[in-house]
Amino acid sequence: MRYSAVPSLKRKPVADATRMISSAVTAAVAMAGWLLGPLAFAGDIDAWQPGASSGAIDAPISGHSGALLSPGRGVVGAWSQLAHRPLASLDLAVPNPSWTPAVGLYTSAGVHGGWRPAGWAAPYDLGARLRARVAAQDVLGELGGPSMGPALDDAAIWLRRGLSGSGPAERSLFAEARADFQGSGASTDRLRALSGSGTGVALGWAERRETSAPGLTQHLSLAAAADLRGPEQTDLAPRQSVEGRAGWSWTPGRLTGLSELHLRGSRHAPASASAWLAGSIEPRLGLRGRTGAHLQWAGVIGAGIPFRDPTTSAWVQPTGAPRWRVGLDLRWGPADTGTAGPDGPPLRSGELVVSPRSPAGAPLVAVVSGPGTDQVRLRADGSVVLPYTPGEPLTVTADGHATLTQAPRVSGKGPWTWQPTLLLREGDARLTLRIADEQDLPVALDALSVAGAPLGGTQAGTAVTLEGLAPGPAAVFATGPLLQPSAIEPLAAVDAPTQTLYLARPVGATRVSVAGNNAPLPGAWVQLTSAVGTTALQTDEQGLVQTRLTAGQWQIRVEADGFSSQEQIVEIAPEQGRLHEVPFLLVPPVADAGQSLDLTIVDPWGQPIEGADVRLGDQPLGTTASGGRLRLEDVSRDEADLQVAADRFRPYASQVATSQTTERSIIVPMRWRTGQVEIRALSLTGDPVAQATAVVRSEADTPAEPRPLGPDGMLAFELPTGDHEVVVTAPDHVSVVVPVRIHPDRDTLHVAHVVLPPASTGRASLSVRVSSPLESFVQNARVLVDGEERARTSSGSAVRLDGLTAGRHEITIEGALYETWSAVVNLQDNATEALEGVLRPRSGLLEVTASFAGEPFSALVRPVGSLPTRPVLLGDDGHHLFSVPAGEWEILFSAEAYGATVLIADVHPERNTTSTWVPKKRVAPIAMAAPVARPVDVVVKDRATEQAVPALVRAIGDEFMPPTQSGADGHLQLKLLPGTWEIIASNPELGIGGTELQVTIRDAVDPVEIWIGQPKVQLTGDELRLDGFVLFEVGSARIEPASVPLLTELARTLVLAPEIRRVRVEGHTDDTGDSERNMTLSEARARAVMAWLIDAGVSPDRLEAQGFGEQQPAASNADDAGRLQNRRVVMRVLEREAVGEDATQ
Repeated sequence: MRYSAVPSLKRKPVADATRMISSAVTAAVAMAGWLLGPLAFAGDIDAWQPGASSGAIDAPISGHSGALLSPGRGVVGAWSQLAHRPLASLDLAVPNPSWTPAVGLYTSAGVHGGWRPAGWAAPYDLGARLRARVAAQDVLGELGGPSMGPALDDAAIWLRRGLSGSGPAERSLFAEARADFQGSGASTDRLRALSGSGTGVALGWAERRETSAPGLTQHLSLAAAADLRGPEQTDLAPRQSVEGRAGWSWTPGRLTGLSELHLRGSRHAPASASAWLAGSIEPRLGLRGRTGAHLQWAGVIGAGIPFRDPTTSAWVQPTGAPRWRVGLDLRWGPADTGTAGPDGPPLRSGELVVSPRSPAGAPLVAVVSGPGTDQVRLRADGSVVLPYTPGEPLTVTADGHATLTQAPRVSGKGPWTWQPTLLLREGDARLTLRIADEQDLPVALDALSVAGAPLGGTQAGTAVTLEGLAPGPAAVFATGPLLQPSAIEPLAAVDAPTQTLYLARPVGATRVSVAGNNAPLPGAWVQLTSAVGTTALQTDEQGLVQTRLTAGQWQIRVEADGFSSQEQIVEIAPEQGRLHEVPFLLVPPVADAGQSLDLTIVDPWGQPIEGADVRLGDQPLGTTASGGRLRLEDVSRDEADLQVAADRFRPYASQVATSQTTERSIIVPMRWRTGQVEIRALSLTGDPVAQATAVVRSEADTPAEPRPLGPDGMLAFELPTGDHEVVVTAPDHVSVVVPVRIHPDRDTLHVAHVVLPPASTGRASLSVRVSSPLESFVQNARVLVDGEERARTSSGSAVRLDGLTAGRHEITIEGALYETWSAVVNLQDNATEALEGVLRPRSGLLEVTASFAGEPFSALVRPVGSLPTRPVLLGDDGHHLFSVPAGEWEILFSAEAYGATVLIADVHPERNTTSTWVPKKRVAPIAMAAPVARPVDVVVKDRATEQAVPALVRAIGDEFMPPTQSGADGHLQLKLLPGTWEIIASNPELGIGGTELQVTIRDAVDPVEIWIGQPKVQLTGDELRLDGFVLFEVGSARIEPASVPLLTELARTLVLAPEIRRVRVEGHTDDTGDSERNMTLSEARARAVMAWLIDAGVSPDRLEAQGFGEQQPAASNADDAGRLQNRRVVMRVLEREAVGEDATQ
């Protein structure tokens, strides 16, 4: 009896000791023979069975896949099939034999599983299967009975090793051990000899490759196997075999179409017969889909290709290639085993698509773990889709690549896309980065790259970790909204701690956030107004506007449908790069209210408080920005409780009185909490000192941990009552010790301002104590050593300076209220010299006091006179000293329980002046009203015609005033608070003019006339062109008085053009005289002009000076006219920026 074999093709017996390699070659020859001649393929009749895969929905129909499982993931499954006529027989003992079906219907089933351990560094996974016959029809009655029942067929275990984890192809090698459960050749169940894969080993190779067609994946595999049992045990089973599979998977939508061509060749060498070769070919089709997050199903049909027996001229089905076959495969795996086509199903809000890339840009098949990854699905293009909560870190792992843990930056409601690049694994070093700005506030990044590999954006307040790097420095580049790009090289190491990447903010970085009804308000209008003009932006989906503002004061107004409008003031310092947070919490309008409430929140020194939370009754109204002012419209006119809370300050509570006016202005002075300390450490150049720390030594003498100062050199903290020493140190710098005394009854801010010089070989120390008959302690007195500031005193009235060189040093002490004190000391190595400076008060001080019934009380005091001043909150001793110019001053006193009053003080230059407020009675405490604005009439006139002309008028002072356009007749009325103002008018054709104005509390202000004429300063390209010459005394840098009008217009032009961020004053000379002297003179004249502009109100951070001598003549030096043109000052614009530039674009 011969089963599905061709008797006319004779083969010589082959030795049983044939090695596996020669067997594979022999079987390959058998395949070639089938293609060239009438050779039937034969072997295991149950040829279709699922193998190892990655669990992806586009896995091949049968056999092993080239893609491995993800680390820590597993797949289990079960399958069943029904085959019709998988085996035919030919009885050689009868004359003229014919082919007869040996098996009719054949049903089998099995289970399989695979797992990849998470802790394995190399890419390996494991798997196993168990196969059994369910039922079979023995047509011949010679295989074990007409109706054969269940029986175990075989089992297998395998180990796979991934060869590639990048690019469009994934490859793996596998080794498999197999065991048949069939008996010997004499077994009555002879069908089992033809339904097992043998007891032996198999080796193979598989590949999964993504094609250029969307959603189309190609699968290839080749395997060779050998049965290790003897010929007497194998009977009809193949001794050696080889098989190959080629298939495609296509995923256009939620389902995957499958196809496969399965070729098998085998060598049979039973003990009772000659050896022969046999084989089969079977094409198959299938369809796979998903049910839920974890369950996959696949339906399969197949049909073996018959061969024509040249002896009998019959068409015969080869062994294991039935006339038809149907099968069902079920798999349960990780949630990322699903797919829905090249682009997947329509993405939903809140979903994140993760598409990792190799450094070469090729897609990676990676594992994504973290919150939400139990609901992941893998798309056909290799990307992963998962529900994502912004801010949650995700870990991305791919074979042969570094592991990345990061919270990708997303905005809006999604869906979102993240495409990180995974570096190649080069070691075991780790790099963990925390991202912050120089205020140590967490920041979001638009882009972060490490070693040139872009990782994408990061969410604020999260860290980024890379594992698998080579030890050593790693080049990191980062940029983000409202951040200056930064590049550093932190060290990656096996046990590297978290390192902070500090990014600088540009000057004017501003983020406006608008919320209402406890939710962000997209589409709200944000109006930005400066002394120059107004621009408007709309909030994004998160209720944000991110922009850069020029230096100066800005009014920010927010309007949204269904909410009351609000305004805030932002003060942009020209020298400080920081983020200005401007939060708005809009509230619905109060019906028929018609009143606005203007709040100004200040500290005891009159400085605006940023971040103060304001409530009126039970209604939160908002949080102040850097200007400390909050204006609300459509609020109730009724009496209400006003509550203000801010970090480091005592809570404030008072009553807002009932008012029928349309405007209510209130000033809120807040007191420091006891023990507030602020440290600032700078280098000799005025820059923050890197890695500076402060250690507090207290009376308890308990060990204290160093407190790191921020990248801006600042540190704020709170200390208990008692005496303390603050030691400020930094690597490669000399330390400074500042005593601080915290008194339980004194709520002041204790400031320790130190300068850390570079480390030196000096071993001498100096202890300086400062005292004065005016005050119990002298705070903020500057201590200079040989003309360089080294520290400022705090509430301990002393400093200690270490690291000084031995020898003579001049010590100078300066204070705002005191005459300068100086002395010379001789310092010795390894010794501390003690020095006390007794400061004498300056003459001409203004002393203010407040008392009732002989008891002092705290009051808010503001002098109004020839210089701008801020309000000051008197301490509980009811006393304060002001240093103001001589002349008449109005002193505005106010206190919640005593009302308000104005006193007049005539300050004398040679003696102190005292102004004392003694109220006649106490009143019911109410919030203090701000000073009332006074009307000021302004008219602008043309100098040439003496006629009134229209102009844009700006009022510049302590309070912000938006620019106002006068009428066609040149007239307008301003409302200005008491104080000193500069009124500037500009007309594009007539230039700029202005005047200074003092608005008093008591007296009406006379009308103001401003004269303008032909403009003398024009911005052309990169230069501020002057229509005239800045004149100097001969051979000197002293400016002639005749140049004052020109320089005044230049200063006003710069004040009104804050978008001009930086200007260089260039000095030039003709070629008369010595070249070196001309260079020195040109430098001195440029600096003289810069100093004049600074005195006129231009920020020094916007200016620099440089002399060019005679090197850059504007004309020929051959005549007087040319030399006159060469003796000039040029204003070169170095940096210019658009007003209200939107940083989100």
